Amino acid sequence: NFDGIVNSVNAIMKEKQNNVRNYIIDKWNKKASEISSFDGYKEF
Repeated sequence: NFDGIVNSVNAIMKEKQNNVRNYIIDKWNKKASEISSFDGYKEF
């Protein structure tokens, strides 16, 4: 059943994209919190 294959592939790809996006957002959030907790630049 070709439609079933296409649908499951689409679902897998969508899940992969979501995982990648969540991973990137998570990394950015970690980086942002590191930067905001680092006080070295506040004098300037």
